Amino acid sequence: MLVIKSSAQILNPKSEKAHISSTLIPLPEKCGHIFGLVRFLGKSNTARELISEAIHERLARFKDTIEGDVHIARRFEQLLQALNEDIAQIIAEQKSIPLSDTHIVIGVVHENKVFISGIGNLSALFMHRTAQQRYVIYELSDQFANKEDQSWDKLFETVLDGELHPGDIFYLATRVSAREITLAELQDILTTLPASGSLKRIQQYLNRDTVYGGICFQVSDTPEAGAPKKVNPMHSMELLDETQEKTATLLGDQAPDVGGFIAKITNPLIKKLSAPGTRGYKSLLKRITKVFLQVLTILIAGLIKIIAFITKYAIIGLQNLPSLFRKGHSAVKQQPHPKERISAGIMWFNKLPSVTKYAGITIAILILIFVSTMTITNRRQASIQQEDAFNVIVTHIQEKMDSAQASLIYDDENQARLHLQEATALLETINYNGRSQENTTNELREQLQEVLYDIQKITPADLTILATSGDIEITQALVIADAIYSIDLQNNLYRLNTLESNWQSIDINSGAIEQIISSSTTEDGNALVVDVNQQLGRLAISGSTLNPIVSGANDLLSVEDIIEYNESIYVLSATAKQITKMRERGDGYEAGTPWISSTDSDTDLSSARALAIDGNIYVLTQDDVVSLLSGRQQTFNLDSISPQMSDPIDIWTDADSQFIYILEPAESRVIVLDKEGSLIAQYTNDTIAQAHSMIVQEDSNSIIVVTDTTAYTFAAEHLLQ
Repeated sequence: MLVIKSSAQILNPKSEKAHISSTLIPLPEKCGHIFGLVRFLGKSNTARELISEAIHERLARFKDTIEGDVHIARRFEQLLQALNEDIAQIIAEQKSIPLSDTHIVIGVVHENKVFISGIGNLSALFMHRTAQQRYVIYELSDQFANKEDQSWDKLFETVLDGELHPGDIFYLATRVSAREITLAELQDILTTLPASGSLKRIQQYLNRDTVYGGICFQVSDTPEAGAPKKVNPMHSMELLDETQEKTATLLGDQAPDVGGFIAKITNPLIKKLSAPGTRGYKSLLKRITKVFLQVLTILIAGLIKIIAFITKYAIIGLQNLPSLFRKGHSAVKQQPHPKERISAGIMWFNKLPSVTKYAGITIAILILIFVSTMTITNRRQASIQQEDAFNVIVTHIQEKMDSAQASLIYDDENQARLHLQEATALLETINYNGRSQENTTNELREQLQEVLYDIQKITPADLTILATSGDIEITQALVIADAIYSIDLQNNLYRLNTLESNWQSIDINSGAIEQIISSSTTEDGNALVVDVNQQLGRLAISGSTLNPIVSGANDLLSVEDIIEYNESIYVLSATAKQITKMRERGDGYEAGTPWISSTDSDTDLSSARALAIDGNIYVLTQDDVVSLLSGRQQTFNLDSISPQMSDPIDIWTDADSQFIYILEPAESRVIVLDKEGSLIAQYTNDTIAQAHSMIVQEDSNSIIVVTDTTAYTFAAEHLLQ
């Protein structure tokens, strides 16, 4: 029976942003564990707590059904069916919870089998240790991702099963940011520390306010202690002999077994000649060849032993030579000089009989030839074995890549990701030898990266410089009447000159406006700005003026972004978790009224940072996009984006565009979505990490990103397809 070590850890189980709990129940007779990890985004409420309690109660009762020769797979399916009914009833009686906020994985480890099911985006890693002591890693979480037809009536649909072997590791946990702990660090911890120690070590990497839950299983190499087993005495003697041989070889205390070495080479051929299946002269020829090989083996072994014997005593004789190795007799004993030793040795060799000299030279040549031949043969065999192993792994990797690309043709991204993960894990096991294999490995790595880009819809952006500002530090960029303008720290205005690739200064008369933090183009060909004091101002291009105007922005708790639409402005306040609509009047804009009337209870706008309008208003938060219409939240299913969106700063769309554009310097990318939330493209370039503004020009199929000193442009390739 396998020895499976387990551990569970929870950090910040009930925070303001999430509700998390875990279950780890050992089965009788140490035959396995029942486990579950439940995480709900958003604040804890009655529905979340009832679902968590229902899951933990069902898992506890599930333990009582596992007795004797139970059919564990059938019992697990019955558990899932009962859980689906319990959860559907809770949702029917309580307020609904968004499926996108629900992340649950439950399972059972029974003897050497594991069965799991779940929903959401928890991290589920299965790490299988190969015979070469390397780990092949499988990411299982994609199998639990929310499907379009999935509902509360049948929450648990997918069931995964597998076998456990000594050295395997299964890790189930909430996802954490790569900035806290990288995947490489996580894998290193899991493979080097015991289950409980690895989870505690992972927590040391996390911030104090991070919501984390983890369960870890490790299959031990050490067999479980128990009653002594009956041992075959003959097997024990064979094992003792094998152990002694290995020990002697490792310690270097064993004399060379020449006969055994030669027999090891010839035995396979002798066995093949001894096999039945031929008659007549062929059978006679096989027997003669077998006898000849056996006699030849004995002769070669004897000859090598004689050579070794002669060489041994020749060395002893050289060490005990008389005064030939001394310069002369003296009261003080002197060590001979190396040159004198060589000269004395030559003299001694010349005095030997001719037969002895020729025999010694012949023996030395034979030994040299034999050693060289065996060395070359062993190296050749090792090289052939390594090349065969290399080719097998390369073939498997190429098959996995082909499967991933085939899955993409049918829009099955989850299956494509699984094939790609398997191919990547195989690539890590490669030991290449020589420049050719190294080049092949590098080509495979590049091909895998290209497939990953296809899955993630990543397109490397080729940036071209539009303009540089020299010593000017640009803070804002916007489009007014088809021209691109920028504003610096001192509120100086500049216009982009594409012919000369620079920013041309424009003289303006500026009123009491401090440093500008947000801006929006208006329909009359001007712009509105907000400064650090939340003072609203109007930038009139025709009059070259920048003056404060009346509005209710000064009275808001905070101002993150403004946007003008249909003769009104919409002001985003993350602190108030509200959008204020202000209508235009003669001297500016009125005080305004709260525009958001209804959102999901789990929607958190405290991290909101930008707005975009096309009739709907899209609010960009730290890790999500919220769609609103007439003040009410609309369904907007943000597609799976890899890596996950973590810190975007700007969003853009309009009524004429089919797409939504998001600027995320933290991941050096511009994300493109359709109006239903599906991922269309990701444009990546390291320079985007310094960008603070984004301008989309769909009429020219281009996107502009602006840093403190430079404006860059690149092609929006999704518009060209």
